[in-house]
Amino acid sequence: MSRLHTLRLLNDNMRTALLGVVMMSREFYELPETIKNEALRRVRAYSSFGKDGHHDAGLILMAPPIRWHIEYRTANLKGRSRDPLDCNKTIRVLILEVAN
Repeated sequence: MSRLHTLRLLNDNMRTALLGVVMMSREFYELPETIKNEALRRVRAYSSFGKDGHHDAGLILMAPPIRWHIEYRTANLKGRSRDPLDCNKTIRVLILEVAN
């Protein structure tokens, strides 16, 4: 299995099952629960990925539009992971924010 395929699988697992940490911008957090729930539902079902094939970011066209991306953090969440494929050293963090 290629590194890209493995990365894609790890990101898809995190995104679809929310296996990791979820962080929200203040603007996203302050949205009504119904909108946040719909945004999360759409993130989990998202399939319009870019050409890089990482499955780590997207834009959801709703009111308001929502931008999301996955960051690869160290186990203590304080820095960026050097190897996003190493699940023993990497925690995936889903970031949700209102797109301006």
